[in-house]
Amino acid sequence: MLSLVQEAFRNGVTTRRIERLARSLGIESISALQVSEITRGLDERVEEFRNLELKAEHPFLWIDAVYEKVRSSGRVGSVAVMIAYGVALEGQREVLAVEPLLFDQCAGEGQPGDKAAELGGRGISVG
Repeated sequence: MLSLVQEAFRNGVTTRRIERLARSLGIESISALQVSEITRGLDERVEEFRNLELKAEHPFLWIDAVYEKVRSSGRVGSVAVMIAYGVALEGQREVLAVEPLLFDQCAGEGQPGDKAAELGGRGISVG
């Protein structure tokens, strides 16, 4: 059940809809509060990833972006999500960062180059 709730949340399903989905599957005892508690663990894992020190050398770094539907302030809209990849010396490709590029960031600070520079604080040499 835990993985079902987390997967639905990752795909943008609201806590109320997850509650209705659970009821339709015959699970009467899950509430919006319980859904929120389950998904809070996802926030912790994301924050851990975002602050993880990168130990391997990555001589190749490239940045791409995809557009995802994101819920913010009660509205859903398309947001560019930057994905930074690095290739380690052993040839393994790794995802180094996944960051939303919010509209207010695009007009000044928060440019993709700034996001790449933030990787320097995690052990990536950019420059």
